[in-house]
Parts: sequence; C-alpha cells; structure tokens
Amino acid sequence: MGDLLALLGLALLDSMSLGTLVIPLVLVISRRRVDAVPLFFYFAAVVLLYFFLGIAIALGFDLLSDVAGRIWDSEPAQWFKVVAGLGLLAYGIFAPDPVKREGHRAPPRSLHPGAMVALGAGAALTEAATMVPYLAANGIITSMDIGWSLRLALLAGLSVKRCVGSGGSH
Repeated sequence: MGDLLALLGLALLDSMSLGTLVIPLVLVISRRRVDAVPLFFYFAAVVLLYFFLGIAIALGFDLLSDVAGRIWDSEPAQWFKVVAGLGLLAYGIFAPDPVKREGHRAPPRSLHPGAMVALGAGAALTEAATMVPYLAANGIITSMDIGWSLRLALLAGLSVKRCVGSGGSH
C-alpha cells in the first residue's frame, strides 16, 4: 500500500510538468480557441513516449546507457566532441545573421497531426532529462513484486497522469 501511495504522490508531482502544460496553453492562447483533435495528437505522443520510455527503463535501459556512457567517454569520442564543438563555435561566429521578421506573427492556421506528434515527442524528450518524479515512480514500479501485466498497467497510468494532470483535461 505504501508503494501505491508513493506512486500517487510522485504522479501528482510529475503532472506539474512545464513542457506539457505550457505548450498546449500557448497553442490555445495563440489560436484563441481549443482545437481538440490537434491537442489529442500532441498529448497522445507525450503519453506514448513516456510509456515506452518507462518500459525501456524497466527492461534495463540503464545497462545500455552504461555501455553508451563508456563509449561517449572514450578517447575517440572526446576528439569528436572537441571537433564538433569547434565547428559549432566557428559556425556561430562566422554564420550570417538570421533575417529578422518584422511585425506580429500570425498563429498557425492548421495544426497537422504529424506536426503535433512531433511537437509532443519533442517536448517529452526535452523534459526527459528532468523527469525525476517519473524516474522515481518507475523505480518503485520496477522494484514491486508484481507481474509484467500489472507493471505495464501502472506505467501506462503513470504516463497518462503525467499528461492529463498537467492540463490535458482542460
């Protein structure tokens, strides 16, 4: 019972995510109306991404990240990072100035489902590094002595709560 209460508390804390709250709010304000279908695609992408990320973590994604971390810390990778960093610095210094638009920017006329899925996935991936409550909840779920069907159901519920609790139901 204690694990479930901890999961509920972490889910509530995690639902205060800025990325999944601010982006839909900006879309609604800029268009001055609620477009349910595009927002559905946005939130579906966020929920599915978090669900599959949770499954990957539960299956031992951390083992793969250890291998990737060792590769990223290797000497060839260090040289790659130096060369890439110098290239980006040179581009930042010598690239032409971007053209600045004058006037008020019109809100998007259409929110294509593919664009909304990309936006939702981008927001979720951007937040992935800061989703400490979600990771803690996933650790609790992974350590629980339950079968995979219940574990997947809890991960799905946690993923939906992350999105719906942050404003998806408004």
